Amino acid sequence: MIEKMKKYSFLIYYKEYESFLEKLRSAGVIHIIEKGSVPENGLLLQKMDDIKRLKAVISILSLRKISPEIPMSAENESCDGRSTMLAVENIQESREKNSNSLALIQKEIEKMSVWGDFDYGLIVKLRDAGCF
Repeated sequence: MIEKMKKYSFLIYYKEYESFLEKLRSAGVIHIIEKGSVPENGLLLQKMDDIKRLKAVISILSLRKISPEIPMSAENESCDGRSTMLAVENIQESREKNSNSLALIQKEIEKMSVWGDFDYGLIVKLRDAGCF
């Protein structure tokens, strides 16, 4: 009798892997395909992190409208991908800081707007008069 096969994926802790396979074999599972795990290699993890960062930079740059005619200079000709990625990340980081600062300033403006417009010269006159 032929039965339709069902496909299952399991995520198994590596120390329990062998015993799990033995239990499957004893249950009658006969076709097991193992997918290799990613070794914890420092260089590989760094490369994967670089790929993730590059994808983020590409998505940032794809949203920008850049003129197709960018003049080449000595700086641009010697520029490599890593320095470009770092430059874009630095620019993005400074934009985020500026955006956060702007939001804080806008909140301060809203908080102080209840006092209305006043002349700073009045504060100077009060100080000169010894009020504070």
